[in-house]
Amino acid sequence: MVSICSFSSRSLRLSLMITVAAICAPPASASIVIDFEQFSATIGNITELSFTQGGVDVRIYRPDNTSFTLAKVDDFLFGEVSLSPFNGDGGAGVNSPFVIEFSVPIQSFIVTMGDWGEDADSLLLVGYEGPGLTGASASTSGELPIGPNTVFTSDTLVLRTPAHIAGFRSYTMQGGGVTWPNSVYYDNIHAVAVPEASAISLVAVALLIGTGVRCSRSSDCQSDAS
Repeated sequence: MVSICSFSSRSLRLSLMITVAAICAPPASASIVIDFEQFSATIGNITELSFTQGGVDVRIYRPDNTSFTLAKVDDFLFGEVSLSPFNGDGGAGVNSPFVIEFSVPIQSFIVTMGDWGEDADSLLLVGYEGPGLTGASASTSGELPIGPNTVFTSDTLVLRTPAHIAGFRSYTMQGGGVTWPNSVYYDNIHAVAVPEASAISLVAVALLIGTGVRCSRSSDCQSDAS
């Protein structure tokens, strides 16, 4: 005799094993690296940068339309091109941060800020749950010490999304002092998106549901005569 129920039960166990394996497998997450090297250093003013990196749409601007530039900093960590608030029109003296927005929620964000040592700079990185600096937020901070005018120093800030927040969609970045509120350079941004469920997990769940339906239709799990 061949038991329909025993066959379905074996299939059900196999489906469960596949589902567990799929759930335990690391889900896919996008990694977005922004070093600005794909752009050319410019002297003219910029009000917005919009581009796609790592399959994610990215937008960088300042909230009051204060312009900025892409500049070369003579420091090997910053490469050939960096994000700069110095626009030749007093941009470093405006108390206006950089805003960076992503088309997907981000679980961790890293940025390096640097400046010449003629004055101390307070660094601040704030993440927001929604686009346009909306929703719940969290922050981290740092400091660039005062030093010789010819010495370039930098610090890297890391902000991970708290467990009670699904992910951050927008951030503000700002470094400077009282006289020059936004007067540091920004580079080497690395953002990791909140992982998405993998395709194999969805297939395994569908298989599990299909097996359960087949078993439920098997006449109260009766046996067929062979």
